[in-house]
Formats: sequence, C-alpha cells, structure tokens
Amino acid sequence: MDFNTFKQVVKEMVVDYFPEKYRNANVEVSTVHKLNESYEGLCIQKQDSNIQIRLNLNQMYEKYRNGEHLQDLLEDIRDVLENEDREFDLNRLADYDYAKEHLFVKISKIEGREDVLKDVPYEKKEDLALTYHILVEQEAGGISSAMITNSIMKVYGIDQEQLHKDAIENSPKILPAKVMSVGSMLLNSLEKDGEDVDVNIRSALEGESSSMLTIVTNEVGIEGAATLFYPELMEKLSDQFGDYFILPSSIHETLILPDDGFMSVTMLKNMVTEINETQVMENERLTNEVYHYDSKEHVFERADKFKARKMEKSNMRAFEENTQKSKKTHEISL
Repeated sequence: MDFNTFKQVVKEMVVDYFPEKYRNANVEVSTVHKLNESYEGLCIQKQDSNIQIRLNLNQMYEKYRNGEHLQDLLEDIRDVLENEDREFDLNRLADYDYAKEHLFVKISKIEGREDVLKDVPYEKKEDLALTYHILVEQEAGGISSAMITNSIMKVYGIDQEQLHKDAIENSPKILPAKVMSVGSMLLNSLEKDGEDVDVNIRSALEGESSSMLTIVTNEVGIEGAATLFYPELMEKLSDQFGDYFILPSSIHETLILPDDGFMSVTMLKNMVTEINETQVMENERLTNEVYHYDSKEHVFERADKFKARKMEKSNMRAFEENTQKSKKTHEISL
C-alpha cells in the first residue's frame, strides 16, 4: 500500500491495540514540525489529559516497506502507550522553578527552519539558532525534550534574557561537555569492543598528529554541537589551540581544527559539504559552513568572514605604513 493508505489504515486500526487507559483517546494524523525535521505524525491524546503522544508515521512506513508486519507495528504503538508514565513530570513543566532545572540548549541552522523559529525564542549565532529546551527523559538511545516556545515563555513570566541565562548555565550540569581527540575516540571505541590494540596502532592514535582534530560534544553524544556555546568553552579551547576552525560534523558534535595560517577555507567547506551529503542523515545535518574562533578578539564567526576581516586589517595596516613612509619622505624633501 502507498503512504497515504498506510496512514489511514494505521489510524483506523490502532484503537484496537490501545491499552485500557487509552480506550477513549482522540487519534489524529497531522504534520509535526520539529527543529531539524518534519514528519507525518500519529497524534494520540487521552480525553482527561493535555499531553499528546506523537509517533513518526514516516519511520513506521519505512519499516513496513522493509518487510515488518503491520500487526507488529501496531503492537509497538501499544507498547509505547503502556510505558508512557511521564505525565506527572510533564505537567510540572508549567512551573518555571521546576522547568529551569531541566533547561538545556540546542543548535540548528536557521535556513529552512524559519517557520518553526518564528514561534520560539532563540539567539542567533551567525547563520545558526541557539534554542531552549526542557529535558524530559534521558535514555541510552536518546533524549526526549520539549522546546520552549514564545507562548510557554509568556506563561513562565520571564524574558528571553533570563531564559538564555538559565539555560546556558544549566546545560553543562545535565549534559556535560566532552572534549577528546579523534585518536582517543577511536582508541576508546576499539577498547570498548574488546579489541587487543597493537602497540604501534596505539602509539599512532595517541600521537600528536592524531590529536590535532578534536571532537566537541556532550557526554551522551546527542545534540552535542551546542556544547560549543557553553560558558567559556571556546576560550578554554583557545588556551590549547590558539585560533581554530570549527567544522560542524552534525547536530551531535563539532570538530576543532587548529588554524595554522595556511588552511584553505574553501577546501574545508568543500570537505564539510561532501561529508554532509554522503555520511550524515539529512535531519542530523547542521550546516555546510565552516566557522572560526579568533583567540585574540574572542570572536566566533563564519570562517569566510574571519578571512575577510583579517584581509581588511592587513590592508589597513599596509595603508597606514605607506602613509607614514610618504609623510617621512615628504618631510625629508622639505
């Protein structure tokens, strides 16, 4: 069956699989707009609750096309509903004193997300948006969160300045940053899998050249690209690397590459673009841009803007030197 037929069949049949507490629940199919994706959602809401469960029908349909039986998918929905025990905590999220203890930040690109971002508070970081979320649940396979909208912020009775302050301070507490070299990450991965790592391979992975490319994420490795904007993290990285480039690997992590003064921004951008198109799922892509941190000026900016600013300063310095030389030559001729 095609996707439209699949959606209708699931909507009609799913009520027969509801656990008792969902027997009179309202069921709708609608488009769900998330920060990094949109999907057709099966939206289920109990009559005595203001909490709506949203299940991704696009993902279910892919499983169906890959051979999973419709009955098994419906039973999976029943299992989700039977284990849905978070309503108490979700209701408490209306209390800001409770909510602010669970605040954290995410980062996403602005382009293509304008419809979502117009209804939420966010702080612009070049062509990226830093948004605010409440951590609802954290599991080994992922995190569940609720995004703060403009209407929710009004309910809290706070402004965006206060929201940003609280979220940026709380994020490192509930999702601590994790910074490690690519070599160390590969070595840890091998050891975790029980591999007996050859001494030469270990030496190469622990060597200086392998430590040049550094991963910045959080301890759970999910939505970790935003950790770069944790308080003073960029400054701490500059203590180690000086100026550096920031390559957006995905919404989950960024890569830090020291700026040796000879790196081509165009080459780095082409590399990021190719990796995004070939190795990163579309809903997990951050951007194809490359960014830069100026350790002297303490400025985060797009790498092309940094190069342009550096060139402008160089031209200005050359102009001032030529002006001084001309002035001295004129004085001597007199």
